[in-house]
Amino acid sequence: MPAEWVKQSLTSYSDVGFAGGYGYLWWIAVNGRHLPFVNLPEGSFSAQGAGGHYVLVVPAMDLVFVHRVNTDIRGNDVNPRQFGELVRLVLGARRGS
Repeated sequence: MPAEWVKQSLTSYSDVGFAGGYGYLWWIAVNGRHLPFVNLPEGSFSAQGAGGHYVLVVPAMDLVFVHRVNTDIRGNDVNPRQFGELVRLVLGARRGS
């Protein structure tokens, strides 16, 4: 895959407020905004699916989060606030804070 395509696809073309921005099928962190309760480094991005399915990439920390939910069970889901809190806790543990 050409490096220029990757760069373009991870560029925010739409401002989506508290969630940062949106590129070519990726949600993009902008000025730390991306998920509730956590400030993410520039360059972070994610794919987000219904019910709490996430792939979050944080290149500055060499981290990839994959979060899956069994959405076949009614009411079994994770919202962005819950996932943001989980990411905040993991990053805090990683930093030792």
